[in-house]
Amino acid sequence: MIFATGSIDVNGVKKVFIARIEALNGNLLNAKYYDVINTSLNSRGFKIIATESDANGDSNPNPGVLVTGYLSSCFNFDNTCGTNISFVLRTALNLGFLWSAELDSQVVGSNDYDFINGVVETNDGFLLTGSATHFDVISNVKAAALAHKIDFEGNFVWDNSYFFGNSRDITVDAYYDDVSNEIYLLTNYSAFHHFGVTALDNATGNIDFSKTWYASETNFELDFYGFSIIESLSITNNLLIYGYRRNYNNGGSTDQTNLIVY
Repeated sequence: MIFATGSIDVNGVKKVFIARIEALNGNLLNAKYYDVINTSLNSRGFKIIATESDANGDSNPNPGVLVTGYLSSCFNFDNTCGTNISFVLRTALNLGFLWSAELDSQVVGSNDYDFINGVVETNDGFLLTGSATHFDVISNVKAAALAHKIDFEGNFVWDNSYFFGNSRDITVDAYYDDVSNEIYLLTNYSAFHHFGVTALDNATGNIDFSKTWYASETNFELDFYGFSIIESLSITNNLLIYGYRRNYNNGGSTDQTNLIVY
């Protein structure tokens, strides 16, 4: 079974869309779209994962999917739009609605671009990745690297989002290790234009600085970014990061399309 998400235009409003597809032949088995908060907001699904977690507190599994995404009062993506909110949507396998939760910072107006781009399931909830707009200590609007945890019913557990770059930090993926009960966040930092990994305690959200680092590009070029972090199939104690160098000089020329595996 394959589940896909995105958005569909319904009478001029984008609705978050989920499709259930037969993996053997590609036949569409079911498809639904959803309103989140109200019928006038434009919603888009960014990532979808399968889960069997208890979604209603009755201690029984609820097989289904969880979608993370973005809501806006504007039809097209616009960080200056008046309303930009991120969301999480949980459904059953038949795509029946179970619950939704929203995440919105206190910043409004210009440069309000809260969004959730991904999620990883832990032993007791979901860790959400993306970016959340905040004021820094001198009241400048900045995007914090999102590290926000909810339980299996969508309730808040902890938030340890943080600034590290100059204005546009973002977490893009995460890996959960059930042995150590730690989360490894893949983060892109705007001050360095490089990626890094932040290790978090799943129970508390506290950062383990002994396992936290960011990459240093030896050629001092910009745009050295990670997109995905996964467990190595050959060495399970290792993690792999996929990404790219966008402005990388290989010694003879500048190549704009250098893919990386770290």
